Amino acid sequence: MSHLIEIRDLKKIYSAGEEPVAALDGVSLEIDNGEFVAIMGASGSGKSTMLNILGCLDVPTSGSYLLDGVEVARRSRKELAIIRNQKLGFVFQNFNLLPRTSAIENVELPDIYLGRLSHAKRRRRALELLKRVGLSGRGTHTPAELSGGQQQRVAIARALMNEPPVLFADEPTGNLDTKSSIEIMNLFTELSREGITIVMVTHEDDIAAYATRHLVMRDGKLIKDDKVR
Repeated sequence: MSHLIEIRDLKKIYSAGEEPVAALDGVSLEIDNGEFVAIMGASGSGKSTMLNILGCLDVPTSGSYLLDGVEVARRSRKELAIIRNQKLGFVFQNFNLLPRTSAIENVELPDIYLGRLSHAKRRRRALELLKRVGLSGRGTHTPAELSGGQQQRVAIARALMNEPPVLFADEPTGNLDTKSSIEIMNLFTELSREGITIVMVTHEDDIAAYATRHLVMRDGKLIKDDKVR
């Protein structure tokens, strides 16, 4: 059985002054469909670099990265953008919503870029996704009219628009209060149980506790890989 994500001896070297810095130093792992993975580690451990490469936002210096059976480590920026649009969803700490655009229009954005659906079908799917994340009736609200937790729900709905097999989340609760954080993590848990793979960077143990697998990074190396349930 092929893995959804498979990386081998992945390295990312940055030239910082006279001494090169290995942000990733020979990392290998597999992630299967439906796993909920938390990547942890101190600042500078390599966890954000790992997420950026897995999310096709950056390319490794060397090594292999198979995404859904396709080698993506040597793709051009244009090719990576197409892969991101078709196969990946992203949820960020700062939500990254267009401020003067309604919730429903924010959710529709990925398909506007991909051009897969008619306007009517796109609007219908966006409404379904807003309902899925608990925001029925909020489609006409702009981000400024929504709480932080509601904005993150819009961001999750947007990430699901093109039906990606995997969601990448970078500190998704970093700007949220405790109650909103719990609601967002419960939503991630539901999505994972529905078969969506989730790869999340977090530095908070209580947030990582929702994941079914914990990866711990240190100095660019994977030092721990535990399946917790």
